[in-house]
Parts: sequence; C-alpha cells; structure tokens
Amino acid sequence: MGKRACARPQCDIPISHIFYSTSVNAFCQAEITAISNALLQVDHLEGLKVVFDVNNQSVILTLKSNIYTSKTALSCRNQLASFSHRNNVTVIWVPGHSGIFGNEQADLLANTGSAHDFYGPEPALPISTSIIKQGIKEWINESKELYWRNIKYANHTKTFIKELDINFDAPLICLERSMIRNILAVITGHGPL
Repeated sequence: MGKRACARPQCDIPISHIFYSTSVNAFCQAEITAISNALLQVDHLEGLKVVFDVNNQSVILTLKSNIYTSKTALSCRNQLASFSHRNNVTVIWVPGHSGIFGNEQADLLANTGSAHDFYGPEPALPISTSIIKQGIKEWINESKELYWRNIKYANHTKTFIKELDINFDAPLICLERSMIRNILAVITGHGPL
C-alpha cells in the first residue's frame, strides 16, 4: 500500500482524481499527476473559475519553476497554461486538515483510495531522475562495501579501515596509484615508508 494524491478543483463540475504513489516516486509527483488528469477531464470547457487547493508546497513551487527535470511536472505546467487561456485558473496553497471543504473532500477520497491495494503495473507514476540517481549511488556504495568485505587479500589494511567511507575514498580516486599506496601505508603503518 502507498500514499495517494487527490486533485479536486473547486468548480461547478464534480471531478476528482486519485493516483497511487509508491515508495520509489515522490508524493509530489502523484499530486501533480492528479492535477494534470483533473485538467484533462475539463479541458474542453471554457469560462470556468477553477481553484486548485493544494496542501503540498513543493507542488506549487515545482509548477512555478522555470526549470523542469520532471516530464510529468512540465506536462502539467503546460496543461495549466493552456487551460488558463480559456478559463480563470488558480492554484493556491492551503494548510492541510484545516476544514477547507474541497481539501477535506480530497483528503477523504485519498484516504478511501489508500485503504485499497494498487492493482496494475509498477510504478504507477514515472520515477523521478533524482530517485534513479539515488538508487544507482546506493547500489554502487553497497557493491563497493560488499567487494571490500569479500576480498581475500589486504587483511592488514582491513584491520585499520573497517568500512569504506565515501568522504575518505572520493578524493583518493583522483590520485595516482603510487600516491594512494603511500597514503594507505601511512594510515595503516604498513608499507615501504
């Protein structure tokens, strides 16, 4: 089970959309997708006054930005711009759980939806670039650590350097092999110095 986001704009047409947020994608992205799909439902209409009450400030900051790393956010921003040429659209921040009718309805729908398991292919939403980069970095660090623990040689060095430290080994990588050997000899007290 994951979190869900719900977009329910205040207008005369009852619309709402719920999207599943897994552990690998940001809840912000689920809310942006919900707004985007709510806009799709009313895209053919004109002359509406639509207010999106959003209780996640990162959604508003993302949609206001001029630089996009998420195709989902850029697509939603373009939809908002296109829809606002024919309608009066406002996206405002509201504090969560503060008794605002539209926001309370959205929370009720999101809570009702999150009580059920998600059925369908994962991920339900695109995975952001930062999540992918973080996953790769974690995998690399875990692989280095596993390699360090399982090598059959360097037992003396391993007694002094128990685990890999990214802050320690990152600057060493830029050095020549002979210089790295000398630094490790000084640290471990084992070498030609």
